[in-house]
Amino acid sequence: MRAPVVLTALAVLSGGLGGALPVVTGSPAYAASTPVACRAVATPDDIGREAEESTVRYPDPFAEMGIAEAATAVRGRRPGAGVTVAVVDSGIDPRGFVVAPRRITFGGSQAAGKYFHGTTVAGLIAGRKGGGSPGGIAPGVTLLDMPVYRAPSEEDGDGEVVPSAVVGALTYLNDHLHDYPLLIVNLSLELDRGSPELRRQVERLVKRGAVVVAASGNRPSDDGSPAPYVGDEDARARVYPAAYPGVVAVGAVVTEGSPGDATAYVVANSRTDVVAPTYGARSVTLGGRSCVVDEVATSWSTAEVSGALALLASADPHATGRELVDRLVRTASGRPDVRGVFTGAGVVQAYDAVTRPLDKAGVASPGPVAEAHVVPPERDVLHGTRHATIWWGLIGGGALLLGLVLRPLLSRRR
Repeated sequence: MRAPVVLTALAVLSGGLGGALPVVTGSPAYAASTPVACRAVATPDDIGREAEESTVRYPDPFAEMGIAEAATAVRGRRPGAGVTVAVVDSGIDPRGFVVAPRRITFGGSQAAGKYFHGTTVAGLIAGRKGGGSPGGIAPGVTLLDMPVYRAPSEEDGDGEVVPSAVVGALTYLNDHLHDYPLLIVNLSLELDRGSPELRRQVERLVKRGAVVVAASGNRPSDDGSPAPYVGDEDARARVYPAAYPGVVAVGAVVTEGSPGDATAYVVANSRTDVVAPTYGARSVTLGGRSCVVDEVATSWSTAEVSGALALLASADPHATGRELVDRLVRTASGRPDVRGVFTGAGVVQAYDAVTRPLDKAGVASPGPVAEAHVVPPERDVLHGTRHATIWWGLIGGGALLLGLVLRPLLSRRR
């Protein structure tokens, strides 16, 4: 794995993944000390209490992915500008965000400020008011707040996703797609079963040019501790909407300093397209408070990939959604044609995705992505004439040389 390179105060790391489950190393620690874990302010009741501070120095997963905000800004574009990201989640607390997210609610869904999850997802994508290091991945995006959770109860502090509300959110997006020139739909959630209507709405969005990004699945655990990997599992048909064709399925990868390995936190899923590190990512929690992610989880990696795609879109505003996904997959740290059930095509390398020249012709369809298309050389119509001319020239030159050699001998015989 290559060492990080500093680019306009941004650390960039590109690494090889191969077939093994990687542990990403070599990232700088955050300068700030005693960060608050995002989950420490999980409900409104926690905001007024003294949140537990951590003395752990976290790695920088954004640098591990080479988040190229500086490279995009050099081109005169604010990262994520012109892109709408729909956060279909638990709701976004607007405090702490530069531009208040536009709220669109559905029957049975909870209001923002009840549970931290959606706010932290939005913070990973767009960053926090006042900036800070490293901030969000694409601070120029327009956030669309689409809460689809029930409010947390005393028995279930995490709240619960309402499947019908998810369908309602996607239906709304399909009905209003003309309002969003480039739409990324972030689904940092997993349903254990699909439905014909959920599939129909997802397929409509993908077919019409939206980019749908979803979590590939976390390993369930009763007490929050790492769960054992049994082996020979594949959740490709058990985690929705990541199971549907055309959806960018995102897994999470372990970074240096995070506990265990990814097999303890993420399910094996052969639908996984790419992965991203999450442990140590800066975000926002309830009350607009800055926080740090202290988990390895696909909810957070999904948000990071949505942010990376928004960043790419601002760097190449003429690219289609499918072209953006194709570029992200083909520049990941592994091989797009050899997918791992935990790694997909590898760790996202956003800097490479922004800067590496790739041929856009023959963009691969969703699913396994082929290697970069190689344009064949143009046919040389003068090849035969040029070939014959060379041979006749050689024959004529040889005859002339032979005449010059034989001329003195012929002269003596006279």
